[in-house]
Amino acid sequence: MHTIVVSALEKSLIVKSEEGEERLFMLETVREYGCEQLEVSDECEQMRRVHAACYLELAEKAAARLHSAEALLWLERLEMERANLETALAWEMGNGEIVGVLRLSCALGEFWMRRGYGRVGYEWMRQLLLRSENVEHRMRAQALLTAGMLAQYANEREQRERLCVESLELFRTVGDTRGMAAALNELGCLAKHSGRRTKARGLLIESLELYRRSDDRYGCARAMLSLAEVLYELVEIKEARMLAEESLRLFRLEGDRRGIAKAQALQAFIIAYDQEHQQALALAEESLAGLRELDDQWEVAAQLHAVAEIALHQNSIEYAGMRAEESLDVARRIEHREAQARALDLLAQVRQRRGPIEQAVALFEESLALYRELNRQEGVALIWLSQARLAFYRKEYEKARHLYEQAVHILLACEHRPALIESLIGLSRMAAVEGEVMWATRLLGASDALREAIGREPATLKDAYRRVMAMSATPLSEQAFMAAWQEGRAMTPQEVFEAWERRKMPVLKARQEEQHVALPVHLTGREIEVLRLMTTGLTNSQIAARLIISPVTVNTHVRSLYNKLGVTSRSAATRYAFEHHLVQVLFG
Repeated sequence: MHTIVVSALEKSLIVKSEEGEERLFMLETVREYGCEQLEVSDECEQMRRVHAACYLELAEKAAARLHSAEALLWLERLEMERANLETALAWEMGNGEIVGVLRLSCALGEFWMRRGYGRVGYEWMRQLLLRSENVEHRMRAQALLTAGMLAQYANEREQRERLCVESLELFRTVGDTRGMAAALNELGCLAKHSGRRTKARGLLIESLELYRRSDDRYGCARAMLSLAEVLYELVEIKEARMLAEESLRLFRLEGDRRGIAKAQALQAFIIAYDQEHQQALALAEESLAGLRELDDQWEVAAQLHAVAEIALHQNSIEYAGMRAEESLDVARRIEHREAQARALDLLAQVRQRRGPIEQAVALFEESLALYRELNRQEGVALIWLSQARLAFYRKEYEKARHLYEQAVHILLACEHRPALIESLIGLSRMAAVEGEVMWATRLLGASDALREAIGREPATLKDAYRRVMAMSATPLSEQAFMAAWQEGRAMTPQEVFEAWERRKMPVLKARQEEQHVALPVHLTGREIEVLRLMTTGLTNSQIAARLIISPVTVNTHVRSLYNKLGVTSRSAATRYAFEHHLVQVLFG
């Protein structure tokens, strides 16, 4: 130890920590006096520059080790030095040291994400990007990607996509293969999160290929895991299992404990899909323990939810409720609003099974409100599906049918096949209860074909006939049932649902036949309803309120109308309706 330091220790001007890593601290009064003297000296700027350089070196050294077995040690080191790191950032920002502050911020990006400082990090990056338009392309591309990754923690989904796309373009400009792979991986994860699973698969396949070309083992493991998650959600289980296993193997070779835990989490769901719930729950708990040890609160909240979900499927209701409560507590503490919405949904399902039902209703509504605020349409659809089940159980059939229909509109777009199957079965029950036994059969047939397409055991004709007849008071011969069943199995979910919606418009069909007016383009039943209300001058929000659907869903129908009619504005759509005599068809 330097003699000056020893002397200061002997005089109690500085003190030594008594636990953990050996560190020296100044007494607060001594530190304040030293800072005052430094400010008036000629060495102040030089000392601040040396301080910033020292902490840039530390941050970049730590960033290079966050995917190794030493990750926890480096995360704790950065946590310990957080005040010094923020001082260095502030000084570089204030003195226009853009290159230095960009390097430091990018190096700290993953630390911010893992330790719950994502919002703080995003705000730093947002300010920096406004001042760094003229920096070297590769550096700006990395800054854009870091900002895009941090944007999710601030619930800035649109900004996240814009930043990652711009980053990808710059990486392509400079020919940075590894950077391109990282940007594509992030865009793939974003597409998956937004329900665009087919697009996500393409982006992640491209990312994996580029990582392989770069001989980047960690990058390959990461892209494989992201792609495996997409394939699992598309119910391509065999391929998902193979990729998850290979991802886990590579993460273990790297010593990346976070990657190992996340790969185990996915494997738990894959095992649960094969009905091995006890084994799945044990693996999910092992993943959770690993993430807790790393103190990765964002992932801990998600994994607590995963454990609760698997426990619920295992009928461990009380345990599922306990874990869901814990997930909600963590999500609230770190302001992870989507995790809050998911935890509330799961708690509502627990209350739905164990009661009181009134609590389930309130929890579903609270979750739904959060999903709507976040514009998370798939989450909205899944809540509607849960509410539809509850309404059917309470014999609120009209409400249940409406909720099932609204859920299907979204689930068709985001390719959520398991939920889509359940929605079609739910509509089949509604049709049977309401005496539309042929439609009950068609819808059940379509859902059965989709079950078979994703590798689930299809129903036998005998079982399907018994189920429909048990729900309906209207008799149906086996021959008629067979015809309707085969008709439903031959239709895609999109086709059977559009046909189901069209069957609700006998008045409109009569008007068309009476006036010999045919629609010049194919419009779905919902698009016709939206167009009719548009011609009356209602705004999208007013249309949403009238049809009891979300404004985002209305926007989707309006865009589809514009595309089909070949127009670009509301006034043009209204004019088209008048010029093609659709007003008579729409209103009679």
